[in-house]
Amino acid sequence: MNTMTLELEGFEKQRIEVRPAGLFSSRKLLVNGEPAPKGAKRGHMLLTRDDGQDVTAQWRSGFGSSVLELDGKPIEIETGAVLKSYEWVLMLSPAALAVFGIMGWLFAAVAIGIGYAVFRTEKSPGKKIALWLGGFIFAFVLNFLFGVALAFIL
Repeated sequence: MNTMTLELEGFEKQRIEVRPAGLFSSRKLLVNGEPAPKGAKRGHMLLTRDDGQDVTAQWRSGFGSSVLELDGKPIEIETGAVLKSYEWVLMLSPAALAVFGIMGWLFAAVAIGIGYAVFRTEKSPGKKIALWLGGFIFAFVLNFLFGVALAFIL
């Protein structure tokens, strides 16, 4: 998977990289090719500057963006996984399952979540669309099967 090198003040002698999130993995902060050591608190990482001073790092997230916080100072990270307009349209199109009622909304949410995860990966556009289509079909089939099962039960 592609990584992005960060130029951080105080870490000039080290290779600090970000590995973007994959379909089934979260983003990772790498120090000299290895995952950053865990810090004292949950979600914290402990980095050591070139001068030997320890620095606490943690991820802050917004919808579609990543911020690495080093000792309380935010650093905006551009992972290159910004969604294109057609990806937004495809990702949100499963909302059409809402015509099937509350159960449709549930499975639409599942399909939209799958679409979001797929389109944030570093795969080729063709693979992203194929994976998204698989998630959409999966949600539609589950919606149909649950509907049929409920019809027989009720």
